[in-house]
Amino acid sequence: MKKFLFLAMAALLVGTSMTSCKGGKSKADQVNDSIAELTGNFWGKQLKATFQFMPERFQGTDKDQLVKGIIDMVNMDTTQHDMSYMQGLQMGMQVYQQLAQLEAQGINVDRKLFINEFKKVLDSKDTLDMEKLEKEMQEMNGKMMAMIDRAQTIKGAENGEAGKKYIADQMKKDKDFKQTKSGIAYKIVKEGKGENFTDDDIVNVAYEGKHIDGRVFDSSNGKEVPFTMQGVVPGFSEVLKLMKPGSKVIAIIPGNMAYKERGDGRKIGPNETLVFEMTAGTAKKAPAQDSIAAPMPGRPMPGRPMPGRPAPGRPAPGKPAPAQPQKAPAQAK
Repeated sequence: MKKFLFLAMAALLVGTSMTSCKGGKSKADQVNDSIAELTGNFWGKQLKATFQFMPERFQGTDKDQLVKGIIDMVNMDTTQHDMSYMQGLQMGMQVYQQLAQLEAQGINVDRKLFINEFKKVLDSKDTLDMEKLEKEMQEMNGKMMAMIDRAQTIKGAENGEAGKKYIADQMKKDKDFKQTKSGIAYKIVKEGKGENFTDDDIVNVAYEGKHIDGRVFDSSNGKEVPFTMQGVVPGFSEVLKLMKPGSKVIAIIPGNMAYKERGDGRKIGPNETLVFEMTAGTAKKAPAQDSIAAPMPGRPMPGRPMPGRPAPGRPAPGKPAPAQPQKAPAQAK
C-alpha cells in the first residue's frame, strides 16, 4: 500500500512538472515549482479530509482563522531566521496555549507584564541552584493554583450576575419566556407532537450554543445529533424533557446548570450563562441502564467536552502551572 501510494505521488509529481513549465524557468526551477504545488496539494487534501471526515477535530474552529495561521507560518522568511528562532516559536506556542487556557478560565493575562517578567528573569546574572529551584517552583505552582482558584471565583461571581441580568432582561422583553425552578429561562418557539422526552430516551437534536453576547461556542450545524439525557450538562437535559418530537426551544441556562464554577477550560468561563437554540427530532429508548451514560458515536454532545476537554462541571485537568525543572544528572566525581 505504501509503495502504491509512493508511486501514485511520483506519477502526480511528473504530471505536475509537465503542466507547470513556464517560459524562462530552468528545469531545476520547474521541478521546484512542481514540488511546491504537489506539497500544497497534499496538505490541502489532508486538511480538507479532516474537515470532511473528522469534523469533531475542528469543532468550533474558525476555518478562515485556521488557514490564516497556517499561511502566516508558511510565508515566514526562513532565510532571515535560524533554527534557534524556530525553537523559540515552538516554545512560544506552548506559552500561548497556557495563557489561552488561563483566559478560557476567565483570567486576563497582560502580555506586556508577562514578557517583562520573563525577560527580567532570563537576563538576570543570578546563578540558579537546582535544589532550591525545585522547591521554589513547587511553591510557585501551589501559589499559582491558589491564585487561579481566586480568579475563577471572582470571575464566576461576575458571570453569575451578568447571567441573572441577561435572563431578567430577556424575560422582560419577551413575555413568551418562562422560568423553571432551577432558574432556566426557556421559550417554546414551536410546539412538538406526542409525549415529552424522558430520562430513558436517546433524542436527536439540532442545536446551537451561544454566549450571552451572541458568540457561538458550539453548533451541530443544522444536523441532528443523538445523545442521552445523562450525556450532557443538567440544564440541557432539563430543557429537553420539556420538549416533544418537532419542538423548537430557546433556552437560557445559568452557569450552575451548565459548566458550573470551572467552565470547560476552553471556551466557556466559570459559572457562565449559556443560550441554546434546540430543535428536537425523533427519539428512541436508551439501552440498558449501565450503558445510558456512554457517549454516543460521532461528534461530541452539546455540553459534553470536546476531545481533550474536561467533563461538564468538573475542574480542568492540569491547570496551567510553571513547568517543573528536571533534576540535573549527578556529576561524575
